[in-house]
Amino acid sequence: MLFLIGPLFGGYGLSTTIGLFFLFLACVGIAGPNASGLALAPFEENAGTASALLGFLQTGIGALATAAVGLFDSREMWPTATVLMVTSFSSLPALLWGCLGMAKRGERILTASSPNLGVH
Repeated sequence: MLFLIGPLFGGYGLSTTIGLFFLFLACVGIAGPNASGLALAPFEENAGTASALLGFLQTGIGALATAAVGLFDSREMWPTATVLMVTSFSSLPALLWGCLGMAKRGERILTASSPNLGVH
């Protein structure tokens, strides 16, 4: 949201924009591998297929996000900031939906405090 506020109310300078991009991508770099590992954890026997599907979804959503930004004026920052915000906030309902599905199937939901996290 911080990334979106600037363009809507006058804009950020180049250094602030680069700093916010760095912060956003650092968070993605920290959370992304952990999220991928947790998403693939229930699929021990079909890990290759699940990994391929995860990669397909990441690439497909990235392509749709790029197309969404491309529909607007390329000299403005607000389309990029809006797409980043929408995709970031849409990940929480996706996480909760996945946890709910796992709970309904009686599968154990791995957490950071789970013993033997990632060790089988």
